[in-house]
Amino acid sequence: MLNSNLYSFQQLIKLVIVFLLISISSCKSHLDFNLKNNKASVFNTLFLSKDDPVNVQVTEILTLSVGNEIQLYSMTSDGEEYSNIPVKWSLVNDIGVLSVSSGGTKGVFLAVSEGTGYIQIENDGIEKRITVKVRSQGSNVWDFSDSTDYIFDSSFLEVDAGRASLKKIDTSYSGTDFNSGNHFGTFLNSDKLTMKTKPGTNDVGVDLGWTPKADKIVWYWSMNKESSPTSSLKSDQSSLISCDRQNLFEEDSYIDQGLFLINGGSNGTIGCDSSLLNQEKDEITISGWIKNVDDFKSPWLPILVKTKDGRGWNIHRNNTTNEIYLRVDTDLSSNSTCFTSGASPLDGSWHHIAFTLNRGSVKAYVDGLLVNTCSYSHGAGFSTSSDTLLRFFRASYGSSSTTFDEWTFWTKELTEDEVFEVYDYQKSNFTELSSSWTPHWSDIISYWKMNGNWKDSSGNGNDLVALGNAGFSDNAKVGNQSASFDGIDAKAQGPQSSDILSNANQEISIFFWAKPSNISSSNISNRIISIHQGAAASSALAIGFGNFNKLQFYNSVSAVTRSWDTDVSINEWYHVGLVYNGTCFQRYLNGNKEGSCIVENLSAGGSFNTMIGSFNENDNNLYSGLIDELAIWKKALSASDGLEIYNHQKQKYAAYYRSAIRDFGSFQTLNNIEVDSVLPFNKEFTSASESVSDYSFLSGDLSLGLFGYWPLNEISGSTAKNYSAIGASLDGSLLNSVDVGERGILNNAFHFTSNARVVVDSSSMLFTSYTACHWINADRMPDRSKVSQTFNNGKSGNFSFNWDHDNGTVDLRGTFQHHDGIAWRFAKVSTQLKNKKWYHICGSWNGAELKVYVNGTLEDTVSNVTNVDQRNGDFYIGSGLNSATFDGHVDDMIIWNRSLSDSEIQQVYRRGSNRIKYQVRYCSDSICSTGPEWRGPGGDGTTYFSELYNRSSADISNMFSSCDSSGDNLCSAKEFSFIGETQSVPYRFDFVDSLINNGSAFNARYFQYRVLMEAEENSACGGEPCLPSLTAINFETANDFYTHSPSVTSKNPVTVSGEISRVEENVTSGCSVKYQFSKDETNFHYYNSGSWVAAADDEMQANTVNEVSSTLKEFISSGSLYFRAYLKSDGSLDCRLDKIMIVEKI
Repeated sequence: MLNSNLYSFQQLIKLVIVFLLISISSCKSHLDFNLKNNKASVFNTLFLSKDDPVNVQVTEILTLSVGNEIQLYSMTSDGEEYSNIPVKWSLVNDIGVLSVSSGGTKGVFLAVSEGTGYIQIENDGIEKRITVKVRSQGSNVWDFSDSTDYIFDSSFLEVDAGRASLKKIDTSYSGTDFNSGNHFGTFLNSDKLTMKTKPGTNDVGVDLGWTPKADKIVWYWSMNKESSPTSSLKSDQSSLISCDRQNLFEEDSYIDQGLFLINGGSNGTIGCDSSLLNQEKDEITISGWIKNVDDFKSPWLPILVKTKDGRGWNIHRNNTTNEIYLRVDTDLSSNSTCFTSGASPLDGSWHHIAFTLNRGSVKAYVDGLLVNTCSYSHGAGFSTSSDTLLRFFRASYGSSSTTFDEWTFWTKELTEDEVFEVYDYQKSNFTELSSSWTPHWSDIISYWKMNGNWKDSSGNGNDLVALGNAGFSDNAKVGNQSASFDGIDAKAQGPQSSDILSNANQEISIFFWAKPSNISSSNISNRIISIHQGAAASSALAIGFGNFNKLQFYNSVSAVTRSWDTDVSINEWYHVGLVYNGTCFQRYLNGNKEGSCIVENLSAGGSFNTMIGSFNENDNNLYSGLIDELAIWKKALSASDGLEIYNHQKQKYAAYYRSAIRDFGSFQTLNNIEVDSVLPFNKEFTSASESVSDYSFLSGDLSLGLFGYWPLNEISGSTAKNYSAIGASLDGSLLNSVDVGERGILNNAFHFTSNARVVVDSSSMLFTSYTACHWINADRMPDRSKVSQTFNNGKSGNFSFNWDHDNGTVDLRGTFQHHDGIAWRFAKVSTQLKNKKWYHICGSWNGAELKVYVNGTLEDTVSNVTNVDQRNGDFYIGSGLNSATFDGHVDDMIIWNRSLSDSEIQQVYRRGSNRIKYQVRYCSDSICSTGPEWRGPGGDGTTYFSELYNRSSADISNMFSSCDSSGDNLCSAKEFSFIGETQSVPYRFDFVDSLINNGSAFNARYFQYRVLMEAEENSACGGEPCLPSLTAINFETANDFYTHSPSVTSKNPVTVSGEISRVEENVTSGCSVKYQFSKDETNFHYYNSGSWVAAADDEMQANTVNEVSSTLKEFISSGSLYFRAYLKSDGSLDCRLDKIMIVEKI
């Protein structure tokens, strides 16, 4: 009951709650009311006062939206007069904010959170409640509950769960992150970036990007287990051709999977509805890959048929020559044939065949080369009936098994160059030069792969013509074959080209692989390449071998022969480069600069020929040996470019991944790089335990039983340091001129000749089991009567590895030997070892069996070896006892006092044979348009980050300080030497320790990284090559959050219908948000110097909420309103915007 001391009991009590509701949305208000007078809004819902039967006009239920504000008054009436009455206000449930003023006569309620609550008034013990329901999204609030209602860059911001917030800077790349970049020889396998050995359909399959006349392709079957071929490469035309077949798909075909037709019955016949092939009438091209897997020659074996009532064309195999031929039937009474003349593509190997038909002319191709041209009676052309049939045949005409892959049908004749392009593109491997990875690919003038043909793979048509006895060899450095020159009359001549030396002092680069079989005593007398005007003219520029053991070049302007610094020898592959930058000549050998740049001019003008293997056409200065991968650029390649080519081709397998370019929005500081691989790849051994939590594929702790470890990294001095826990007592002494600081498989290696050796005190080498591993690379085969030992333990068992001839034959083998106290026991190597090649050799004895491993694979086991002979000799590295010396390199010598398992030895091998390297670069724009150089720890592109650098920060810093003693802020791979012990944890490299940015972390807005994977030829993983894979790569930034103030903009407006009283925001502390506003979603404004003016999309032309809260009413009085908000952080704190509310007055 109301206070009777103030008011008469008979007095009419009327409590009037006046609601002033402000709406900021285009939606109509949910509150319905009538105007009783011009000053107040009184709701129509009625209920009875507790103490007075007179109806009192008060609302019972109020529905609001988040952001709605209501003003409330408590009033009493005496006749026609109204006066305020003080009451007690309260809010039940936390759905908003209730403010009370004027001694309890007034209240203001702001709806904040979704839900149902009550506004309660109380006087003299009497309570009255108004139910308030608050909706989740009000008409006057932006609450970020639906991301599709806003425009924002998802790279920097996320809009979700009722908030717009800055993302953390994410520079950790793993799993599907790797799919955002470019793969060349890599793919995502079980969420790991993994190397592969050969291209697949995704790499070289027919597509619209590279395939000639792709718009004329009407039928393509990759045969990768698809049920049927595709009728078109265009997505808007694609459909499947139904095939009635019974067949097997072969898992390991030429390109991914292939279609394998087996012997017997009708299982080898596949018929496909070919109605979609009936566009052809006058021109056809059909091509694909085929392999016959047995020697059966049927009298008539159809391979591929497209027919209608016997009319059409048929591809067959000849019954005696194994040639393939095309039979053309344009009517039922006659046919014509065209053979793959002299070529026998059904020899058990994969071959690419193609036939083109054009109005009576047939051309036959094998492996990209035209082998025959024939004719037929074309008449009215081929049938265009809809009931034709395309068939893959095999066995109903004989018993023969065949595999097909990548077959394509064009309704257009491909040119000779286009057929070769299809073959060459699909024949490629990941180590050949390619537009995907080769530096300055577009500047290549000529590129000869020498892979069984003399074609120019640059696409410029500079094909070579073989002269004399020029041919090919299966002894290739890259690919399957190299060019062979006999030194008598063999040579190859290219056409004249105006691109070569067209201007005075034009830039030019020449790179190739060469393996000479003879080097003359005269200067440059064994020519690799000569560039001259006219076939018989003198050379303007030439490269070759001469002076017994030198690489040399000749420039006609100076008429002087210049030599490379490093001596070369016969029967060894060398990667050679000569670059002219318009001023001077720089020589390269095996990825390294040779000497200084020689300043000279260079001839130019007119068209120049190239001659390979000779001075000119007159058989002068002929070359004897092999050449592979010769390319000419009209561009001066950098040192890092040359090294990149060498690194890509120096081993059997290589792959390349380039990340997408990362935009940080503003400059960010990158502190370090950290990698996560499944095994320690390209990592020297460590005496500490490596954990399976760090390297998930580890099968054991290789530090267990470690006795001695000599990495042989020294570049000076007379000691080979031991890094096992035993320490200095096992340090080795260098005797008889050991060459130190030579390039090894893992960092440096020692080189031994004559009686040079490292001697270690072996008094503690008392083993009841053991394993010994090392990398070796022999200079030459030892004399047939001599045993050459790469190491020898003079104590337990006198065990050693013998690099020698087996039974006096010319085959170079090896044996791991152990003396059991009675006799020598030998575990024999089955692999034919070659000189000038690295091998990982391990021997082990477990108390019962003697084993020898080559490149991670067990090659021999000798049983019943149960004893060991204890002797008193020293332990030698690089030599054995007496005359058992070794000429060659030794790297990473390790001994355990236990027998390692097969998987452990495999993993020791993979530390050196599987390699992952990294480089980074920062760009000036989002496409890296200026082509900035990739950088490694040495400050340029000649070094790579890898686990080789997995040392302590102090060791790394010292290494680069020593390397940069000249102060040029660069440290090439050739200059660098390693100190300190390898760490057991995964690789983390702090940029401040290196020269990547002159001893500082580097700043970048646009950032990119690349990964180079390498693998030596091996079969250590179940008969297949072991290949590296990467789980993650991480870069640490100085800031946690983006700092460039990314923006979020509303797509949907709110509707202003009254005067704006203020603007409110819900933001996290430590974060600032600035705003712009628009009436049309296009033209945004901000408040500046007392007025609203047009704004650019820039947070510098935006306001805080305090700056616009009282002035936004000057910008808009009614209509649609949009916002743009800029979220700014100092980088250490999150920035989160939960709501923006526009509050109006009525």
